[in-house]
Amino acid sequence: YQGRLFGGIYDNRLLLKPVQPALTLLENPVYELPYPGAKSMLHIKEVEDAARAGAEYMISPNMNVDVIKKTKELGKGSMPGALTTTEVVTAYEAGADVVKIFPAGNFGESYIKALQGPCDFIPYAAVGGVNADNMKSLMEAGYNMVAVGGNLVNKDLVIKEDYQKITELAKQYVQNI
Repeated sequence: YQGRLFGGIYDNRLLLKPVQPALTLLENPVYELPYPGAKSMLHIKEVEDAARAGAEYMISPNMNVDVIKKTKELGKGSMPGALTTTEVVTAYEAGADVVKIFPAGNFGESYIKALQGPCDFIPYAAVGGVNADNMKSLMEAGYNMVAVGGNLVNKDLVIKEDYQKITELAKQYVQNI
């Protein structure tokens, strides 16, 4: 987290698998998170636990109407994953604030343009396969935001505690916006 923070990116989501250690970290963060959230929310109980621990938004890998509705019932932001037009519209109608398209980087710019044809009123997030080289073109193609994971916080760099390199990568992302 330190490298991203110093590089100008303020990523606040936490992977809630395994759930208990992540909830403990959310309740007692090492760094103060301006807008903490949780990802991989598959079940209502996970949403409830994350909200109770302080998460302000929930990211799901799939489109589960019950998870979306519970998230909104708790007054939290919802970003479910979807791929087809049916999933995208269903997620939005269930209350999703933003619909994440995964793996957006693999589909390229043409996919979001096709989705936006009938669904240009829905906010989209490009997730998966997003890197410093393609993020700007994805945004220009129609995504409202991008999310970056392993391309920014490389496991090898974390193991080596090479926060300087993560900081440099984060700065590249910020410069390319």
